[in-house]
Amino acid sequence: MVSIPDVPDASAQLLADLLAWLGPLPPWAGSVIELAGELLLVLVLVVWLRVWALARGADARVMAVVMAVVLAAPAGAVLAWGASEALKQALQVDRPCRLLASFPGWAVCAAPGDWSLPSNHAAIAGALTVAVTVAAWRIGTPAAAVVVLVAGPGAAGSRVLAGAHFPHDVVAGAVLGGIVAAVVILVFDRVAPRPLERLRAQERAVLLLGTAPPRGRGPGR
Repeated sequence: MVSIPDVPDASAQLLADLLAWLGPLPPWAGSVIELAGELLLVLVLVVWLRVWALARGADARVMAVVMAVVLAAPAGAVLAWGASEALKQALQVDRPCRLLASFPGWAVCAAPGDWSLPSNHAAIAGALTVAVTVAAWRIGTPAAAVVVLVAGPGAAGSRVLAGAHFPHDVVAGAVLGGIVAAVVILVFDRVAPRPLERLRAQERAVLLLGTAPPRGRGPGR
């Protein structure tokens, strides 16, 4: 069992075994895995844009309850990143590339002082996954929610496959992001829907909220 101070033995051993199994990969593999994770996060953002577009065409009630979560998504992601970064600076746990005795040359190694626990990528992915999934379910697109539930964790998990984080770094970041997003959604659910309905009725913020669909048409009718 791999034993490293400030790192759970099971997490260190899991990453060591994974990197040993992936050891024969070519030098560019880490960059490709990292890029794949970023693209999965972009896919989550594409779904978010799709849900936002559907909400703009919905009736006022549906628009308001969906748009509250659509707006909560970026707010939650920013707050999750901030909370994750604050924890990183407080805990100051180093990256696997400087803690593991054997680390492949192809894997991702951040600069010294860029701490490992929790993962910022996972925190952002966790926040977006929760918020966009809720928004997709509210607008009635479960397939989009499924895409997010696959892409979001995939983006977070890619950080382990790339060697940039220990598994527990990613789990901690994802849980932190999910909790932050849930709290932000609860707040936005309380304060946002009625003002959003008023803005729609007054035809303000049309670019953000759209306009009311013809009677009997549009999502939610």
